[in-house]
Amino acid sequence: MMRKLETAENYLTRLDMNSEKVAVIGAGHIGRLLTRHLVERGYNVIIFNRPNSSNENLIRHEIGALKEQADRNKVWGSVTLTFDLQEVVGCAVINYVAGAPRGKNEERSALFHKNADIAKSYVLTLAKQNPNAIIVNA
Repeated sequence: MMRKLETAENYLTRLDMNSEKVAVIGAGHIGRLLTRHLVERGYNVIIFNRPNSSNENLIRHEIGALKEQADRNKVWGSVTLTFDLQEVVGCAVINYVAGAPRGKNEERSALFHKNADIAKSYVLTLAKQNPNAIIVNA
């Protein structure tokens, strides 16, 4: 069955912010910025990053600081960092922003194919785990 396409922003405005969660897949620079934006607007966000990534310490530090800010500011939503994709099950909206960085001397076409393979594996798993979720590739 084909669903009507709509923007994530339109869908987000209809979420029950007290009970429905939003996921961000990919805790790189864009994923962390998107998470901050959503938390500041009152959404409860689960941000996922693959385990053992090279920037894991930076991610833990920045998301930890955001969590402390959110805990102090009662108007903001909450944030949870996870390295387990199972914790994303049940989210109403899933924003996919993950991707591998471009390696030194790596051709853009090779990076495109590498990121397409990564996206395919994650999106298929996410769709199976969350059949009612809106999945957005930002």
